[in-house]
Amino acid sequence: MLNIFWLLILAGVVYATYYLIMLLKDIRDLLEEQREQNEQIIDLLEQQNPDRSQW
Repeated sequence: MLNIFWLLILAGVVYATYYLIMLLKDIRDLLEEQREQNEQIIDLLEQQNPDRSQW
């Protein structure tokens, strides 16, 4: 009975670790996408007004 208990705990830890890794990967992907959008916005602003002090 004790071995089943520890096996369930280990399975839960493995699942939680996998879920956390996938969550962090999704967050990283979203941040990468946001960074690309920010770079596009900066490029557009620079095209409209090259002087950054007037932004």
